[in-house]
Amino acid sequence: MPYDKKYLWKVNNTVVIQHKGDGGGFQNFGSIRINGDNHSKVQHKGGRGDFAQWHVEKHGGNHSVVMFKSKKTGKYLRIHGDDHTVDVGGEGGPWCKFNVHHTDNEKGIVKLEAKKSGKYLAYKNGKGITFGAGGPKCAMKVWKD
Repeated sequence: MPYDKKYLWKVNNTVVIQHKGDGGGFQNFGSIRINGDNHSKVQHKGGRGDFAQWHVEKHGGNHSVVMFKSKKTGKYLRIHGDDHTVDVGGEGGPWCKFNVHHTDNEKGIVKLEAKKSGKYLAYKNGKGITFGAGGPKCAMKVWKD
């Protein structure tokens, strides 16, 4: 099965970003993906196909600042504005950069904090892909092919 190897954050690579499921765990695979009808919007419960694949671009000479560029559209994932909108409309500016917080290296769990907004990428039941303050709903896993 593609995209089933833990991404180690050493080199730029194409990845999928798994979010927790409705039950709060990683048992059922669901990933962050672009919307098929509106490519600037994000969706949850994606798979491993083109709409869910992101190219990781490392910034700052370390492994802790990255950007995620949609393989399908060439636009960047971001959390931006005063309302902390999560979308895939970035051009690569400051709203698109994420700090990677490794919370459980053995299990590959990370939290992705948008540098400029200070908010974390999150999956919340009933809201889908949104932002959070860094709690349990912000835990993600990142997989490479």
